[in-house]
Amino acid sequence: TVTGCSIGLLSREDPPEIERRRAELWRLHAEGLLRPAHVDFPFEQAAAALDLVATRSNPGRVVLRVA
Repeated sequence: TVTGCSIGLLSREDPPEIERRRAELWRLHAEGLLRPAHVDFPFEQAAAALDLVATRSNPGRVVLRVA
């Protein structure tokens, strides 16, 4: 089962709920209970990072470090 929601709609209809959920996510992250999927690339490997996104092979977010 896949479940989702429209954050845009929810943020317009119930902004306090968005804030509650955001606070809960940050709390869980701070406690080490969430580990967002991502891959980091230094700026020098920007072409490899773009290739990963273009081929839709990334496991989550793609981070390009510029400094």
